[in-house]
Amino acid sequence: MENLTNHSIPLKSSHVAWQMVDGEAVILHISGQVLRGLNAVASYVWERIDGKQTIEKIAQEVSENFSRAEENVLEDVKIFLGELVKKNMVSFSGVVAHEKILL
Repeated sequence: MENLTNHSIPLKSSHVAWQMVDGEAVILHISGQVLRGLNAVASYVWERIDGKQTIEKIAQEVSENFSRAEENVLEDVKIFLGELVKKNMVSFSGVVAHEKILL
């Protein structure tokens, strides 16, 4: 997802149901496609996708809570979100600071 910027704002699809099970997010798309057992970091990211926080803010929180370098986390978060976009589980709600999102 090379077109995502640090200021892109992810939003969970309205066609997705999810819950935490033993510390891992289990996500179900209405098409029946399931993304099972996200690891702790991916689950943490998933919980923060609220249509308000930017990718950069989510990555900062991951970096702080999992003691990882923010630069590496930012790229990992973008890759993870790109996979969720491909599965129609996440979209992007708009732009911040006049940056255009090209998906």
